Amino acid sequence: MIQSIFEREEIYQGPYRKQGPDLICVPRSGYDLKGNLRKEEVFTVDVFRGMHTWEDAVLLLPEQIKVDLPVNIEFPAKVILNYFRA
Repeated sequence: MIQSIFEREEIYQGPYRKQGPDLICVPRSGYDLKGNLRKEEVFTVDVFRGMHTWEDAVLLLPEQIKVDLPVNIEFPAKVILNYFRA
């Protein structure tokens, strides 16, 4: 069920790193890890469907936004905030 486990220091950088989780678990394909303290079962079906994967993400930009910078995980937030400030 678990493909990889990382410690906080392997993933996060910067002044808020200590606020990140101690361990980050990456599931194998087909598993979606969710935390829920209200359920007694380990494996359940929930009302939410769909998957987020390690390998894919999509960002759609309006035509007027030109990308001249290296893109990283923080990039979408910057683009969205700049778009709505304009």
